[in-house]
Amino acid sequence: MTGPSAQHSVVREIVDAVAPILAVGDEKQPSTPQLIAALQQRGGWQMLQPARYGGLAVAADEFISAVWELAALDASLGWLTAMFNAAADEVGGLPGAVADEVWGANTQALIAPGYRPEGRLAVGGDDLRLTGCWHSVGGADLADWLLLTADDDAGGRYRVLLPREQVSTTPTRNPSGLFGTDICDVTAADVAVPARRIFESGSPMAGAGAAATVVGAADGMWHRHVREIRQRLSASYGGEDVMDRPSSTIQVARAACDIDAAKLQLTETLAGTAEGAAAWQQLQAAARAREAADELLAASRRHALAASDPITRLWQGTHACFQLTTQLLHGLSDGLFD
Repeated sequence: MTGPSAQHSVVREIVDAVAPILAVGDEKQPSTPQLIAALQQRGGWQMLQPARYGGLAVAADEFISAVWELAALDASLGWLTAMFNAAADEVGGLPGAVADEVWGANTQALIAPGYRPEGRLAVGGDDLRLTGCWHSVGGADLADWLLLTADDDAGGRYRVLLPREQVSTTPTRNPSGLFGTDICDVTAADVAVPARRIFESGSPMAGAGAAATVVGAADGMWHRHVREIRQRLSASYGGEDVMDRPSSTIQVARAACDIDAAKLQLTETLAGTAEGAAAWQQLQAAARAREAADELLAASRRHALAASDPITRLWQGTHACFQLTTQLLHGLSDGLFD
């Protein structure tokens, strides 16, 4: 199985900074203060933030590679990294006054995005008024700003930027495998929004980053599975049937090929692919990685239904990220997959 492509040294530092914390900490709770501090210190959630606002401004392929490496350690960590950075990329492309408002006083300000069109803009005085409830917004309780999608009465669709204090958040039961994503339902009740914080642009990194979390979690599951097999072989001096049944070797090899193919397919969407085609390919890459994770779980009876097993948790994270990725791509593509 191929390893990650050569990375920017700063991106490598981000991954290396969190790995030891996860190795000794509670893997069910990746959003610990130590992890957040490590990511903030290394710029893990500022990878796509413009350099003029203190961000790293790394290349798209480096960002995607970092996301799947972080997701390989913990799916929650990968998902938050993908979402915060996609939102930073989106806001970084707006006129300077908006970006100044977000990062002028705090270069580490985080933006949590919601992509489902679950709100409505209506005329009210000098400003538009936003009302709605956005479900399953990852990182909402960690963010300083929310970047949400809403429709107006004329059928237009817009992105709306709001300070965190103007909305209310309700923690939801996070999916198994994503215990550390601070997923919340976000509610806005007739909030006045100035025109400068309402726009139509988006970030191509959102779909790619989301799909990368699925690929990364499956990749991490593969590496953990193979490492465990090697450890068991070493402990048994080759005397134990560590693969459980003859077909297991084939399943593990096939999963490796599928994950590599998913990585390649996902990377290709960054090379100027049309938006609709890119969304299809990102969904296909995520689906391929999810199926590979299922192959791996089937390859050994030791992990099935073992909730405390890190391989099982990565399998759960793969499926949870796939569900969120599908919802995100639906929201971005306006019915493309219907």
